[in-house]
Amino acid sequence: MKRRNRRVKEIVAKTYTKEEVDNLIIQALRSQNSTPIHIHNCPEGHQWPCISTYCEDVNTVPRLCVEHGGPIPIVKGLEPWRGTR
Repeated sequence: MKRRNRRVKEIVAKTYTKEEVDNLIIQALRSQNSTPIHIHNCPEGHQWPCISTYCEDVNTVPRLCVEHGGPIPIVKGLEPWRGTR
């Protein structure tokens, strides 16, 4: 029993970098989401996942993430030009 408690404490004590957390989120999105995701490069120096089907070429056009003031990605079915129902 002591060995199990020690192992749990080791897991709880682990700290993650922002990059590690981002990678875990991307893995979770890919495993749970049937919609393909792609990765944008924020000019602030990090990557962020997106499921919008309306994005430009993500490899050549950097795009600010929402956290840094970028626009909210357009989600299929919730396009602004459809209006509200």
